[in-house]
Amino acid sequence: MIGLEIEEINFIKIFFTAVIIYLGVTIGFLSFGQNLLTNFLRQTVCYGKLVDNASNLFISRLEVPKRWFRHFYIFAAPLSMFALYLVTNKYFYNKEIPNYIFDILDLSLGKQRETSVPPANTIFALILLTGHLTKRLYETQSVNVFSDAKINIAHYLITFLHYSSLMIIILGESEGIVKDSEVNWENSLQLKDWFAGLIFILMTYEQLKTNQILSNLRKNENGIVVTKEYKIPQGRLFNYISSPLQLTEIAVYGALQIILSDSSSYLFIYLWIVENQFLCAFLSHQWNKKNFKNYPQSRKIIIPFLL
Repeated sequence: MIGLEIEEINFIKIFFTAVIIYLGVTIGFLSFGQNLLTNFLRQTVCYGKLVDNASNLFISRLEVPKRWFRHFYIFAAPLSMFALYLVTNKYFYNKEIPNYIFDILDLSLGKQRETSVPPANTIFALILLTGHLTKRLYETQSVNVFSDAKINIAHYLITFLHYSSLMIIILGESEGIVKDSEVNWENSLQLKDWFAGLIFILMTYEQLKTNQILSNLRKNENGIVVTKEYKIPQGRLFNYISSPLQLTEIAVYGALQIILSDSSSYLFIYLWIVENQFLCAFLSHQWNKKNFKNYPQSRKIIIPFLL
């Protein structure tokens, strides 16, 4: 009986529920005053310029270079391509999914997982996501100029879990990705899905332009990196908010939430993204106002003209 119950557990939901609660507690501390956020807590949820003055010795020993962000997309882009390859073979060529994939999906989501996302939505989501992650791979390899800042090992590991869980959810809750199940092509993409896809593409493009603006702050007119100092970015969404990267990330995953609205687990991924990105945006906005005397007072945190 105990073994049967364990097989029915959705471990991804449990893990991201815990992460969501942890971040919620952190945001609660912030709402009562940033001084209540101890160095220990700050260094576990923040990175880069936001922890430059933090000095918890134990946490400092568990940090890796921020430039290791590259590793995320070296891992995630090929993984997304592989997931797209699997569903393409399944849906268009009726090829069997390898047994080890079923084992991973069953272990992560439970053997009683519901497959409710239509094939068209699965393929559409994976095409968009593969393009986005490939673009992020390009950005981290050829656009971003990383400082010498650090990132907590917890951030580093959770990000790998994030992308692994994302692919597992998309595959594991898609129609036909259960042994002996059939593929139903009756449900096609709706207008809301196409609209979400357009938003996804526009936001991932805006993210690229934002990274180019940030990168150029550290280069001279010949494109040579001459500094790693923090400067006030100007142009595009930076004219209105402090954190375009966080806004576009929320929008990208929000578009996927629309496309994958039939999924019972993806919402947990999205809520963690919203909390994490909002927390980063809030702290970055506060840091900018504190460290740049001439920081534009009209800039909002993350939503133009509103917040």
